[in-house]
Amino acid sequence: EPVPLLLVVSHDADESRFTSAFRTRRAAWRHDPRWHAVELTPPPHADVLRLLAQAGASPARAETFCELARDNPGLALGLHAVAPLEADLASLPRTHDGLRLFRVKQLGDDALKACGTLAALGGVAPMGALNAVSPTLVVSLQPALAAGIVESVTGGVLQLLRFSDTRMRPSLANVLAQAPALGAKLADG
Repeated sequence: EPVPLLLVVSHDADESRFTSAFRTRRAAWRHDPRWHAVELTPPPHADVLRLLAQAGASPARAETFCELARDNPGLALGLHAVAPLEADLASLPRTHDGLRLFRVKQLGDDALKACGTLAALGGVAPMGALNAVSPTLVVSLQPALAAGIVESVTGGVLQLLRFSDTRMRPSLANVLAQAPALGAKLADG
């Protein structure tokens, strides 16, 4: 039975990083009239610098993170939040996925292995399944839960753990705010 469905696909604008499979899917979406592309441009460089300054970044550090993130404010703020002052800039991630992996690695080997297991299970799994894999798995995921990389949600009667970057939720709100026509279409079903 057909039901209304909203699927938001967010991706980096740098097409050189697309896999061939994603290129094919993206091309099919763009030719399907049911899909609506909303391309967001980065805010002005000065605005991203101001955001970083408000977050406590020095002018030099703010400029560096703007450059690394190509003025993507979420990525620039994420880099500022996790990069030590003496960080080797070449070792810092250049994408949101890279930032998530960087953050997980900072939690230690146990959390990294536990997150790898959760990823292998599809990125979301019931607590019971995780305990069946290993009784210490849920404990090893606690640092990732505390960091907002993994979240606990209720799915019916099941308690689930899933990958989630809580910093991305405001980005979705921004997408909908910048696309009022899309929001009206969604409201109409």
